[in-house]
Amino acid sequence: LNRSLQAWQQTPDSAEQLATLPVLELSEVSDQPSLAETEVQSVCGVPLLFHPASCAGIAHITLYFKLTDRSHEELSRLSNGSDLFGKLPTAKHSALELQQLLKNTLGHMDFGVEITAKKSEQTVCTPMMTVRCSVLKEKLPEAIELVLEVMQQTDFSQKDKIYEVLVQIDDRAKQVGVTAGHALGLSAVMSHYSAKAAAADALSGYSSIRRIFPCSES
Repeated sequence: LNRSLQAWQQTPDSAEQLATLPVLELSEVSDQPSLAETEVQSVCGVPLLFHPASCAGIAHITLYFKLTDRSHEELSRLSNGSDLFGKLPTAKHSALELQQLLKNTLGHMDFGVEITAKKSEQTVCTPMMTVRCSVLKEKLPEAIELVLEVMQQTDFSQKDKIYEVLVQIDDRAKQVGVTAGHALGLSAVMSHYSAKAAAADALSGYSSIRRIFPCSES
């Protein structure tokens, strides 16, 4: 059976079979990029960029919080700390209850740290904490309430759970060192040439691994 499958996979398609594939003429493809429309709004004095698009009834939300007042070392801690959101209890719900609510309410929720910088700017960058989520439009009010609960009321006193999450991060970091050590080396070298690269190394490069998990150096 396996030999038959392998033979079938390695047999080139006939001209008749290839002719059944749908194709587009080059003239049917625009040479201009497709730009998404953007509406600039304001909510409680906070700028809001709204991109109207057909998303099959799903709202995609991204929140940005500037971290320009954080030090190089603090960026490393914030990057790994973002993994704790949604995994720890809050003032209202246990970790198990929260996980169930997130599954029932949101299609997706992710916390992270990202960096932006102008292409021509080497000495300045803007690191930001990001919160991304996707939700059915009819569940948008309760989803926003739940995301705010995670952001504002997460209980960081759960040391055992925090240790468990950090051990998982440590394991992933060690795997990166084995499978992509060249990428860590490149990140460390590039960190000397621009603010964005230095911040990126602090967030996910060797600098981050060394600061957060000094034992990983062994």
